[in-house]
Amino acid sequence: MRYFHYTLSLWLLTATLAVAQERPLPLEVIIEQVEAGDYATALEALDARVAADVNDVQAHFMRGLVLVEQGHRAEAETVFLQMTRLFPALPEAYNNLAALYVERGDYASALQTLHDAIEHTANDADMALLRSNLGDLYIAMAIDAYRHAQAITTEDLGVEAKLDYLAPMLD
Repeated sequence: MRYFHYTLSLWLLTATLAVAQERPLPLEVIIEQVEAGDYATALEALDARVAADVNDVQAHFMRGLVLVEQGHRAEAETVFLQMTRLFPALPEAYNNLAALYVERGDYASALQTLHDAIEHTANDADMALLRSNLGDLYIAMAIDAYRHAQAITTEDLGVEAKLDYLAPMLD
């Protein structure tokens, strides 16, 4: 009797896997995998969703977020860059791409990315967020410039006061 139960379970598992290969997992299931820290399984499921439907914007986006969570910044950057080409009206892809550029100190690319996003965005709420992030980027760029100025001169240029004023804005 036990052998039959085990065999039946294997048959059900095989049948379930065959169906799962035909139909990608629902996003709710993938979100549960991510929340459980099972990133490898979640990425496989997201890849299957994208393979089944290249226009599955949620799968693309979640894939980028999972890659960021895993510390695979370059791969996530590629995903978000691809999304800006596939879905140019989606500001979240630009926003996350810009954040990755800022993380690595590539302010010029972040600036261009946010300007591209603003150019493609019609929604006021999205525009407000993009403009706010653009303002934060300008502050970060100013802080970086002041720190460089501070490093190359002993002359009092008022840099310390400017840094004291700006730095808390990004906290």
